[in-house]
Amino acid sequence: MFLKHEWTMELTKSFPRRPRDTTAGITIEARTADEGDAFSAGTLGEYHYDCRMDRMHSGLLATDRAEFLDAVLSSRDDTGVPEQITEKSPPRRMEKSTPTTRT
Repeated sequence: MFLKHEWTMELTKSFPRRPRDTTAGITIEARTADEGDAFSAGTLGEYHYDCRMDRMHSGLLATDRAEFLDAVLSSRDDTGVPEQITEKSPPRRMEKSTPTTRT
């Protein structure tokens, strides 16, 4: 296994990417990867890896925290993360919900 980059995400001194940033068309993918990288290096700071948003992201990818973290650490770049995960199981599709109106 190799790290995807020569440096480690240092969230005690910098910020992860924004939740709206996408990787391979997946929203929050980049931020979750940054947090996972920092988590594995012990430099997560005040951020939380596997928070509610991360778990929602994992649910859409049909994966769990450990499998996602393994993909982050073994991918050369961010596009390799979803590729590795979707090889094992296809991502789930979100159903569009009908807006509720209050009367």
